[in-house]
Amino acid sequence: MLNFPNLNPNSIDSDRVKPRIRVTQLGDGYVQREADGLNTIQHFFTVAFVGLSEVNKDLLINFVQARAGIEPFLWYHPGEKRHYQMVCSEWQSTFEYPAWKVGLRFEEDFNPV
Repeated sequence: MLNFPNLNPNSIDSDRVKPRIRVTQLGDGYVQREADGLNTIQHFFTVAFVGLSEVNKDLLINFVQARAGIEPFLWYHPGEKRHYQMVCSEWQSTFEYPAWKVGLRFEEDFNPV
């Protein structure tokens, strides 16, 4: 599995966690909740890289485009000091003179590779 390029983000805007559960209505207002599958806690990150050269912007964009939201990669979260297996589902680059800004949306991936 490939590693994400070794560039530290300027910000990690959110770590949104969404548990996946099944809810069964039982009547009289009662419900039964249970985990839906094995990996029910999934992380979503919005990551920003600011002040990039065109070379580093191209490095990031080419890396995520080549995987096209399908092929997972390892990303090191500098704040949590751990690796996550991710896919990049959305990205954008903006030119803010004199440098580039790149925004990426990561979704945790649990598929074996």
